[in-house]
Amino acid sequence: MTQPENKKVIVLFDFDGTITSKDSLGAFLVYNFGIIKCGLIYTLYAPVHLLFKLKFISSTAAKNFLLPFFLKNISVARFKKMCADFCDNKLPGIVFAKAKEQIQWHQQKDHEVVIVSASVYDWIEPWAATVGIKKFITSNFEIVNNRLTGKLAGKNCNDEEKVVRVKKEIPNIDEYEIWAYGNSKSDRFMLSMADKSFYKKFES
Repeated sequence: MTQPENKKVIVLFDFDGTITSKDSLGAFLVYNFGIIKCGLIYTLYAPVHLLFKLKFISSTAAKNFLLPFFLKNISVARFKKMCADFCDNKLPGIVFAKAKEQIQWHQQKDHEVVIVSASVYDWIEPWAATVGIKKFITSNFEIVNNRLTGKLAGKNCNDEEKVVRVKKEIPNIDEYEIWAYGNSKSDRFMLSMADKSFYKKFES
């Protein structure tokens, strides 16, 4: 494929379900808290999840209900260790090999690779560092007195918010040729802003 002369390429990768074969949030919670606790809490969460699916509440509100059950009052140091352990022991096993190969292909072409995700930086970055990715646009947790509240700091980074955040973090985005990879309806706005978009490319 050829690219416009004198125009650099920036590549926007969704993470969950695009680079990985499953939702990394769920995998992170099960890995760190166990399937029994997760099952019990998800039973409480089910009605809230239904409200989200029916579009009565936002994904931010849904996460802000669920995540304090697990993460409220956990110290930043402990949380970072949980994330590092998850990235060392679990996350590599759910990464699509083809996605990793595509990332490396872009890097060999000197394209700038950016992960744009509703998941948080803390459990993406340790893995991403192993494949040379240095730029992230993600959801983040609220921190008070060096402890997590369990709630998000700002909006969940999905749907239209992905485009808002990309334009905020990369204000000269129009100067690039944009490639984007996604796997769900929440990626459709990001995919629509791209010159070249790829949907569920790595699942086969």
